[in-house]
Amino acid sequence: MYKIPALALLALVSGCVTTAPIDTLPANSVDDEINAVVNGLSTPYQFSNRPPSTHALADRMAFYQVPGVSISYFRDGEILWARGFGQIEIGTDIPVTPETVFQAASISKPVAAMTALSLVEEGVLALDEPIHQWHGDWQIPDNAFSDETTPTLRQLLSHSAGISQYTSAGYERGDDLPSVLQMLNGLPPSKTGAVNVDYEPGSKYVYSVGTYLILQHIIENVTGQPFAEIARERVFEPNNMTHSGFYVDGLPETIAEDAYARAHTGEGNIFEGGYKLYPELAAAGMWTTPTDLAKMAIDVQKSLKGTSNNILSTEMTQEMMTRHIGIWGLGWEFMTRDGTPPSFYHSGSNLGFKSVVYGRMDGSEGVAIMVNGESGGDIFFEILAGMSLIYDWEELKPEERAVYDLNAQEIAKFAGDYAFSQPIEGVVVVKALEETITLEIPGFFAPREFYPDSPTSFFDLGGNRLRFENDAAGTPVTLSFGDVVATRQ
Repeated sequence: MYKIPALALLALVSGCVTTAPIDTLPANSVDDEINAVVNGLSTPYQFSNRPPSTHALADRMAFYQVPGVSISYFRDGEILWARGFGQIEIGTDIPVTPETVFQAASISKPVAAMTALSLVEEGVLALDEPIHQWHGDWQIPDNAFSDETTPTLRQLLSHSAGISQYTSAGYERGDDLPSVLQMLNGLPPSKTGAVNVDYEPGSKYVYSVGTYLILQHIIENVTGQPFAEIARERVFEPNNMTHSGFYVDGLPETIAEDAYARAHTGEGNIFEGGYKLYPELAAAGMWTTPTDLAKMAIDVQKSLKGTSNNILSTEMTQEMMTRHIGIWGLGWEFMTRDGTPPSFYHSGSNLGFKSVVYGRMDGSEGVAIMVNGESGGDIFFEILAGMSLIYDWEELKPEERAVYDLNAQEIAKFAGDYAFSQPIEGVVVVKALEETITLEIPGFFAPREFYPDSPTSFFDLGGNRLRFENDAAGTPVTLSFGDVVATRQ
């Protein structure tokens, strides 16, 4: 939900290990595979003049100050292994296990999409009819496109409904929480603006949390049930996802204190209260484990083949997993480098929690990863990059990047403080080195080194991009980094 990816450089300064393709590993046991994965992290970007380097998970967790990681790997319709690493909370000895629950953040969206598609199969909803008929006591405000076109459910699920971007930094435990209607209308105690249509529906895709807030309202309106309950009945229970749930007011007492991970900043400090609340349940409110996410991905793979249909029919699953616009299906995103999507995935980012689930379209394998630190995206991207070398996932293998030649004077002009107010308030501190810059967000991220690949853009080896906009005099005045747009002070 909230995303400021700030990945780091360590590929050239930490120790390296050599990792062979999985079919050449001695004995090829499960332990061999786990050892290869946890000692074979790489980075999404590598320098073009050096071979990919690999690193140990424990070293990267320490570097990024991430307390805990949980991984579940599946192959041929079965979970082959699941392991927890580290602790649920910094400074404790309570270990992360495969049963430890984490906030899944935006991986809530595929669950919401599958819930909605199950209602389509029953005739309660329809993919290509205007959504206003299911709004009940709320309607999309009049907008520039009201007379021409109305968003459809298909467009909601593929982020192409024209809905305005909507973000949330979450609510503190004990806060007065807004209702769905208050969030849709931007009324207190909601912390965000109203949801509206600001581009022509169907014309393009723009990732938007607001679309899934509308979806949550529609599902509750047509079923007469709370979203959490209908998702449990239609997705979690049929798929035996026994450690998954949507919780508006916080974790229930049935989940023990040692059974859930706490959220941590990028500097390794626990967030006050242990985690934040996200009443935008369909967009960001799920708690789960990597094993339960693996079960969901396996169900998609099996349903595509017609060998199992726990949630959706094969026909509806194929509809869900067809590319509808850009890189989006219905609730799922596709990875591709040659135009043919070989895999599907979704990532999640709430404050202090990062997660990803990835599956091969042919049903062969996949992985789910959950992390309880604000720099967790650094970790799961490095795990994926390393696994791509082990399991030969071509679309995830590290990409080569060449460094653009900027002199010290040109580098120096980017240095400064850049302030932002959305999704939270903060300052991006940019400092100039001789040939590179560092980026820091005090209170969240320690300095990270970025390399120029054009006169105004930079990259780090974790896959992040940093872009600057100059004024007429050629002075950088704004920067874009993930979801953050910051203005020079």
